[in-house]
Amino acid sequence: MSSWKSTTTTSNQSTTTKSISNYTMLCWSVRVLLLGLLLLTVTALDSEEQKKEKDHDFSATAGRGPPQNLMAEAVSSTAVYVSWDPPDDPPTKYTVLTEGDPRDTTNTFYQINDLSACTSYLITVTSVYDNEQFQAFTSATTDLTVPLPPQNCELSKITKTTMDVQWTDTVRECRITDHLISWSWDVLWSDEQGSNETFSNSNTIKLTNFKPYTNVTVNVAAGSSAGYGAPTTCWNVTLQDVPGAPVITSIEYSEHLLYITWSPPEEANGVILRYLVDIVSNGHHYTREYVTETEDVISDLPECTSYDITVTAETEPGSGPSDAKSTFLSGSVAPSFVTCDLGDGDHARVCWKPCSQQCFTGDLNYNISWSSDVLWSDTEDSGEDSWPWENKDISCYTLDSSVPYTNYGFCVGVVGQDIDTECCSVETPQTDTATSWNLGSEDIYKTFFTAAATNPSLWEGPTSTGESRLPVTMPSSAARPYPLTLI
Repeated sequence: MSSWKSTTTTSNQSTTTKSISNYTMLCWSVRVLLLGLLLLTVTALDSEEQKKEKDHDFSATAGRGPPQNLMAEAVSSTAVYVSWDPPDDPPTKYTVLTEGDPRDTTNTFYQINDLSACTSYLITVTSVYDNEQFQAFTSATTDLTVPLPPQNCELSKITKTTMDVQWTDTVRECRITDHLISWSWDVLWSDEQGSNETFSNSNTIKLTNFKPYTNVTVNVAAGSSAGYGAPTTCWNVTLQDVPGAPVITSIEYSEHLLYITWSPPEEANGVILRYLVDIVSNGHHYTREYVTETEDVISDLPECTSYDITVTAETEPGSGPSDAKSTFLSGSVAPSFVTCDLGDGDHARVCWKPCSQQCFTGDLNYNISWSSDVLWSDTEDSGEDSWPWENKDISCYTLDSSVPYTNYGFCVGVVGQDIDTECCSVETPQTDTATSWNLGSEDIYKTFFTAAATNPSLWEGPTSTGESRLPVTMPSSAARPYPLTLI
């Protein structure tokens, strides 16, 4: 009996324990449900408050805001123009800011000055109200500008025909793209001038193909996409070189002397300091002297001698090539000192200084050639004669058959000698005096005589050609010439 009772009691106790546990869980579930409901209520209330606050804020700022349609445009290399539209509720003012201090304005535009070229700027424009502000943003880049002139320009490594150019750019915001190098030149020993130009991306360049001793002026300008700026200038002169050869233009000789002239070298290549004149015969230097002019007189030379003459020009670097000629000094040989005149006032005459006879072998004779042109008719004539050497200072030859008012030309040389002749001319005068004509026997039976007048005004009849026909009475016997005087 006791065993059964015990089992019944244990079973009742377990049932009681389970009932208590289920009740406890139910209580906690109710509590959690109530807490969730409370949280949902609080959240809903908070959302409603926030909505009310937002509605309140919107109603307080309606129509206010930042500038609208904000735009910025560069108007120069140092200025930007900014413009915008106002919000629905215009602010008290606008504040424009790039760098430095802000700028205030009540307009809907503003020009920002004193900026740097080729620079991008962030621009802020703010709508300013009593208790709030609204911002808008944009950007702009200032225009390009031509670069400033280079800081310097130098010419170096100068030779006779070349020189190097170097320069230093002035630093600026705008990028330098290249350089324009222009130069002009003036050859200092001639009239040659010229100019040229080129481009360079570096800061050095070599100029070539100049002539020695040439003044060169160089201009260097830096460039950008906006163009080239003002240049920096430098100049210098190429080095001198030895000159070319002078050109001997004439050699005249007289008794014991030579007179030499020459022209300067075509390529002087610098300043001609002096000329060297060298006279050589059979390897012997008779004279060697320096002169600064383009002529020289060499005296005290032996006659009847051949001479080699050289002339050399010299500049600072030295002497160049020579010009050479040879000549034979025979003394005062014709054509030296040949002159023409009217010996007795009516007849043409040529005079000259006799040569030194020692330069020749055998008899020495002069050859006299002459030509005439009658100025009052179409008559021309010529002839020649010889004249023996005379031991006197001056020899003269007179043409006795000279015709009045006629131009005579004389040339004098040496018979049998290959020597140049020298010539001169003279004009005989007109005459108003009577003229005698000798008529030979062949004219004896002529009834008229035709003569040319040296002065047509003395004649009767046609005078336009200076000719007239006169009746002439001749004796029956005319074995000899008869003089006829025309009055």
